Amino acid sequence: MKKTCFFSILFASVLLISSCNDSSGSTIISAIKYEVTGTIPYVDIDYHNFTGETDSFKNVPLPWEKSFSVAINHSDFFSTYLYVRNFSTSGSFSANIYVNDVLVKTSTISGSYPSSSLNYVIWNY
Repeated sequence: MKKTCFFSILFASVLLISSCNDSSGSTIISAIKYEVTGTIPYVDIDYHNFTGETDSFKNVPLPWEKSFSVAINHSDFFSTYLYVRNFSTSGSFSANIYVNDVLVKTSTISGSYPSSSLNYVIWNY
């Protein structure tokens, strides 16, 4: 009797644990677009690329945009990042992050030597 009760409890525990686990393991694909426009002719730009590494460019002419897609595994995330700065002139610019064609972060900056930092995290629960 004790053996049967033990195995019944063990089986029920395994069944409960396995039902709580999401077995779909689905991966999502997200389209990322960074965009910078403005009255300043050139800016320096840092951004997270499709591998999550930071790419840096100096004296980038405006308008500028960069698009790519990322695959995000189940229970993982991707962090977008866009940093724009100008050390030589005054003026204004707008920096935008789009995910799947939806504007998720924006910043408009004006003045002398403007800079802006944006980030947005995409989760796959």
